[in-house]
Amino acid sequence: EPPFKYWLPLLAIFTGARLNELCQLYLDDVVEVDGIPCICIQNSRSDQRLKNKESHRLIPLHSSLLEFGLLNYVGKLKAKGANRLFPELRFQQKRGYSALPSKWYAKFKRQRLTDSLVQSKDFHSFRHTVADCFKQRGLSEALAAAILGHRVGGITYHRYGKDFPPEALLEAVEAIEWSLEGVVAFEF
Repeated sequence: EPPFKYWLPLLAIFTGARLNELCQLYLDDVVEVDGIPCICIQNSRSDQRLKNKESHRLIPLHSSLLEFGLLNYVGKLKAKGANRLFPELRFQQKRGYSALPSKWYAKFKRQRLTDSLVQSKDFHSFRHTVADCFKQRGLSEALAAAILGHRVGGITYHRYGKDFPPEALLEAVEAIEWSLEGVVAFEF
């Protein structure tokens, strides 16, 4: 199985990032800031796109992603000379890197997920689920917006407020709790 089939749903449910934001990650977008492993959602290369200016952001990696072996996977890709997190994905001018994963997920949910409510959800529903998790846990809208790449209302926070430090973002990300019994560390 291609690695994207393992990592994309896990990254989505623990970051709330958009599908193409995850598909277009380069290995050097996995960074450590203040001792905290993070992914940097950015458009520093010609094949990277963002929905808007607020989409550029830093998202700390949830401890579950570390337990499942994400940094080990990144290290092994670097050792093989790869430069992208999902080198098996090909760029398309119209859809970026997300065409194949989008088709795969649509087929996967039809074949494997029996609940009709779940079958009505697309990959973007992971993002909605993370946003709802933040809301139900009482996270401030500003903190949730910083992780999800949304703009927060007024001039006070938008223009004058500084970015949240990685420690604050990590605390928010760690508020995401899912039962993932049966998920085993990635073997590469």
